[in-house]
Amino acid sequence: MMMGLKYVTDQCLTNNKTSYLLVIDGDYALNVYNLEAYIRYINKPTGLYCGQTWWNSRPYRIPYHKHYLTISDYPYSAFPPYVTGGAMLLSADVVEKFYITSQYTKYFPFDDVFYGMLAKKLGIVPTDMGDLLPSYHNVPQPTDSKNVMTVGSHRFGDLYDVEHIYLQYGQEQYMSSNDFSAHYNKEINKS
Repeated sequence: MMMGLKYVTDQCLTNNKTSYLLVIDGDYALNVYNLEAYIRYINKPTGLYCGQTWWNSRPYRIPYHKHYLTISDYPYSAFPPYVTGGAMLLSADVVEKFYITSQYTKYFPFDDVFYGMLAKKLGIVPTDMGDLLPSYHNVPQPTDSKNVMTVGSHRFGDLYDVEHIYLQYGQEQYMSSNDFSAHYNKEINKS
């Protein structure tokens, strides 16, 4: 995890042409066009730590649970807000800050929570993409207006499922930045 940030900091950020880093699991279906539209919509070139955010997650205190943590492992009752590990969008400055801060922060075994700890140290509040980048198996249907804006979806059983999503969505399903903004604002106003 930190070696990846080191590599990006050393190899990609030195040319000043890299604006964002998307950290994404291999079992994620990604709509690159909607990701680009979302980045243009939020217009946040710095300070961006973004994805599906967990605001009040608590450590598991049940022995034998795969995420079990003792009080000595983590003495607090809740984790800082963090972006779930399936997909995380970072602006270039945050990548560099995370890398530098990680060198002075005790390692934590859950990378998504660790990134949340780094963000808290740096005073960076996550930007929640919510349903636009869900961290669950959500097969988007082209006819569902909410899913037309979906940037990605996680936890497919295999890569054939991911390929099916790509084939199901033709290029005509992708939105321009203006279409995305109008559609996103319409959905927000419904809530």
